[in-house]
Amino acid sequence: MPSVPLRLAEDWRLKLSQLSGGGSPEQFALDAPSTVASGQTVTATLGLKAAGRMQGFSARLAWNSAVVEPIEMRSGRFIEGQGGLVLAPRLGIVDAALLGLRDGGIAGEGDVATLTFRVLRAGDAGIRLDQVIARDAANQPILPAEIAQSSRLETPLETTLFAPAPNPLRGAAALTFALAGPGAVDLAVHSVDGRRVRTLVSGRREAGVYHAVWDGRDDERRSVAPGIFYAHLSAGGRQFTKKMVYLR
Repeated sequence: MPSVPLRLAEDWRLKLSQLSGGGSPEQFALDAPSTVASGQTVTATLGLKAAGRMQGFSARLAWNSAVVEPIEMRSGRFIEGQGGLVLAPRLGIVDAALLGLRDGGIAGEGDVATLTFRVLRAGDAGIRLDQVIARDAANQPILPAEIAQSSRLETPLETTLFAPAPNPLRGAAALTFALAGPGAVDLAVHSVDGRRVRTLVSGRREAGVYHAVWDGRDDERRSVAPGIFYAHLSAGGRQFTKKMVYLR
């Protein structure tokens, strides 16, 4: 009995290999900042390592709209260098296509476009590559399995705890912190008298951006009374505290 699904899986992989020509996928990668500071403008670069099947594509980005907003797109000239065109029908979307019919599609490696974002407040920008849709010279869709996409986020430059959101809060608040390096982390909610109400994160973490949620409950999952609380982060040998007002 186990041989039946195994044979079906092998047939599926063979068909996929035949459809894709057995070559490498079209590889899209977005290089973007992880955390940002108020008053900045930051950029994200969309790169492509193309295997020659695509006549055109549309790449859609996503981001944390409470922290950043897109304001500009500039072509990296990689597509134009192959006789193509890059457009932005809306901020955050990059469309590209080769002009005219030709023997091969987009090929080689280069930067498709750079997108600029205005920072609205400090925090996790959340900039990432959300979706890529591509077509070949016959205007047929290229299978999702033939498209690889990734978002490569920069390591945070400093360890910090960002302001809770929303604040004041009803129900729950998101707590975001950044680690510039690996190490022990303790994130907890304390009452005004210093009592530990809820432990949200405890243990070793690698460098990066992390998220936690406090839902107005203590470690026993009991609802706390409305009032003032403090989110306290201990990480990288430093201490950070943010005030929260809990409403119910």
